[in-house]
Amino acid sequence: MNMHVTARSKEPVETRDHGLVAGDRRQVVSFIASIFDRPGRPSLAQYVPVADDRTWCLREGNGRIVAGMLARNWRMPSGIAGVNLGYVCVPESLRRRGLGGELVHAAVEREEHVGAAFIMMWARDYLVDFYRAMGFRDLGAETYCDLDVPALASEPGILSAPLATLPHTGFDSLRRDRPGTIFRTLDRGCWTGINRGFPWASELLIVYAGRPNHASWYAVVAKATSAVTIVEYGGPDDRFASVAGSVRALFQGLPLRCNFTDPGFAAMALPVRGAEAGAGYHRLLRSAALVPEAAPVTSWLDRI
Repeated sequence: MNMHVTARSKEPVETRDHGLVAGDRRQVVSFIASIFDRPGRPSLAQYVPVADDRTWCLREGNGRIVAGMLARNWRMPSGIAGVNLGYVCVPESLRRRGLGGELVHAAVEREEHVGAAFIMMWARDYLVDFYRAMGFRDLGAETYCDLDVPALASEPGILSAPLATLPHTGFDSLRRDRPGTIFRTLDRGCWTGINRGFPWASELLIVYAGRPNHASWYAVVAKATSAVTIVEYGGPDDRFASVAGSVRALFQGLPLRCNFTDPGFAAMALPVRGAEAGAGYHRLLRSAALVPEAAPVTSWLDRI
């Protein structure tokens, strides 16, 4: 099988028996969507690449894509630049032929060649050893947990709105108070990776106190029929429990869950942490420059 590893706006580089040449992002995103999409959920084909998001793929000699993935640049407050890789996929009929490993190997080699100081990925349990073999370190599994909080009377001034409808500048200043937090790109006052490049933005709500440009805290929530999940929180650590109670009250006492995406988030929620509500993903880091303790602090919304 004659294949190429392709990425947008990259110069050819030899990696194993493949070459790196220019690619078509829309075509690769459509390919990934054909594998990842599920009935009843927004299609990944709605994804609009932001800033310098990239696609990588393996192609047969006739141009047919047989493996694909997405890449997004990240930058830490210290200025250290890295990359988030995601949506690695191979059609079921072509799996167990080494295509996924070949794709990841070539993409990692190229990203590091052009200056990425670290690369982060997320993977289910059964894929951790696969990525360890390529030099990634497992920083631990993220979990979804129930929050054991009563539905508190909502404090005055609490508001909610679809995340995609508000400017995010004020909320961004709360995020950046946390050391190591990934810098998001702002475009016209909005987080580009969520508003223009995130297919599920229309399903997310933001609950906050104060004004959008000067909030005292905020919580991004995903509301389903059976539960509400907090996927990001910005504000004082000691306010989290009362915020969680207010969020639960706002949604008529639906069960409340939290996606613990970094150790700091899990620590602040410890007093109200309940039973695990499902396994999450393992955080994987490949870097010669960063120790695990200095890995970027991210949330679910930072990722592709």
